[in-house]
Amino acid sequence: MAEILDILVSFLCQSGTANSCQSFIQNYPTMMEQLLYFFFLPTVLIIIFIAVVVKTVMGRLDVKYDLLLGIAIYIFIVLSGWYVMFLWLSNIWYILVIIIFGLLFLKKLFIGGNSGGGGRPGGKLPGTGGGGSITDITGLTKYGAKKLIKGRVGAEKEIKAGMKILKQKVVRIEKLANDPRAPHTDVELAISGYESTKAGISTNIKNFEKQLGIAGERIVKKYWDEISKLDDRVENAGAKEGGDRFREAA
Repeated sequence: MAEILDILVSFLCQSGTANSCQSFIQNYPTMMEQLLYFFFLPTVLIIIFIAVVVKTVMGRLDVKYDLLLGIAIYIFIVLSGWYVMFLWLSNIWYILVIIIFGLLFLKKLFIGGNSGGGGRPGGKLPGTGGGGSITDITGLTKYGAKKLIKGRVGAEKEIKAGMKILKQKVVRIEKLANDPRAPHTDVELAISGYESTKAGISTNIKNFEKQLGIAGERIVKKYWDEISKLDDRVENAGAKEGGDRFREAA
């Protein structure tokens, strides 16, 4: 059994998340609990998540295409190191499901209602069917998935736009460093503008990393690496023609 668990860890915990997975497993003393909480429950949660994503994003497709896309998403989740995120989510997901369905049962038992949308017309979340049925949960899940995807795309789009502006500022600094006729104040303003823009983008990247959760550090690494390269270009601009005056401004 221990060998099976080791194989599952090596397969499911990619991108440097093996230590986090081992730490999670150690929270449970018996092998049965470890397999239940490490493999079974998170896998069920991932399957539900994939089913919602496929139906929400792609609409109704042929079953074989649904299956193919679902497998692709599962592989992507594993290879991206996101499986460990579902480990921690699975600990609270089922508790929330039990509480929600318990409340819906009590509502139907004491207040009444049906699954045909008999709830109040106002105050519903987009995509919910009203009336306290399973349609409410499905609609709420779709609504949350759409908001999550839309928020991530918007945040990353803003970061990419900022990076484009930052690159333009670096190009200007390099031109000024190579132009002996450029006024000293222009060099100072160019450096100040670069630092100000970089500070704003850095804040956006940090917020985006928090939004992504446990996988955020790996995803935003490319932006930090790109900023580091731009910093090197700014620093190296002082070694180019006309660089003495640039170094004084810096």
